Amino acid sequence: MEDALLRLVRLMEAPDDVPLLAPMIERELFYRVLQSEHGRVLRQFARADSRLSQIHRAVKWIRAHLAEPLPVETLAGISRMSVSSFHRHFKAVTGLSPLAYRKQMRF
Repeated sequence: MEDALLRLVRLMEAPDDVPLLAPMIERELFYRVLQSEHGRVLRQFARADSRLSQIHRAVKWIRAHLAEPLPVETLAGISRMSVSSFHRHFKAVTGLSPLAYRKQMRF
């Protein structure tokens, strides 16, 4: 990855080469990042239908509505999951229940 990044930076010395080479080097960097140890999580985030993305939508809602009541049914609906599945996946991703997560965000 370092080599590809260095090649990308060196393109600044050859501006005529940028239109042709930069897209290929960028693609290589994306590939290397996705193949890294964190690639699986990044791919999950990128997929709109993944559990991680679904929980992320609920987390965004919680953060935007901290002062409001927290209906778990609403969060489950936002996440497109049943209430029991939502609880299980939310805790797996955040390490907290939805109520504990909101309480932590308030402080």
